[in-house]
Amino acid sequence: MSLWLLPLSEAPDDDDLRSLSAAEIARAERFVFPAVAARFVRTRAALRRRLADITGGRLEAIEIVEGEGGKPMLRGSDLQFNVSHTDSHGLIGVCRQARLGVDLERIRPIEADLIADFFAPEEQAALARLSGPARLAGLYRCWCRKEAFLKGLGVGLAAPLDEFAVSIDDPPTVIRCAFAPHDSWRLHAPDLGPELEAAISVESFGAPVHVTLTRLPA
Repeated sequence: MSLWLLPLSEAPDDDDLRSLSAAEIARAERFVFPAVAARFVRTRAALRRRLADITGGRLEAIEIVEGEGGKPMLRGSDLQFNVSHTDSHGLIGVCRQARLGVDLERIRPIEADLIADFFAPEEQAALARLSGPARLAGLYRCWCRKEAFLKGLGVGLAAPLDEFAVSIDDPPTVIRCAFAPHDSWRLHAPDLGPELEAAISVESFGAPVHVTLTRLPA
């Protein structure tokens, strides 16, 4: 599985815009906030370039469509991909055949208890044993792992957060899930530095998953 971390500090350029389809440009124009539109354009353009490189196809021939549950997919290919971004970085994950989900968050002070109340009992218990910066870091690990798993399933945050549980510590693991089989999924938590937390879920059916990370230039 391949991961790319993309800084989003620069505004989209003409090459980014030319990389997008007409439908994607129209989608970007519907965003209310210019900064959100810029992050979408930069991340989607980088995704399309990576998919073109992997498939050997022409950039303009890359056709991203909505699959089951609205999850994006590449028409006519067994490549699976998922994308997440914060206000500062985008994260792109691509692999063949296996479903996957990625989540990326920028760590910042938040009211941990307000979010933890939505978590599963065993997650709340694990977080309760932590305090200060360790508790904040644990909360972000939990959130990223939960969202990556849901994105891999293609159900998003519509699923009840307290009906499945992930590990707070290493190794990253889906402990249980009441609404979907989970034994076939592996979680990974790449180290992206002190300001970012990320998680990747891959439906590998027990097979080992090798993750490579490439940091793209701004």
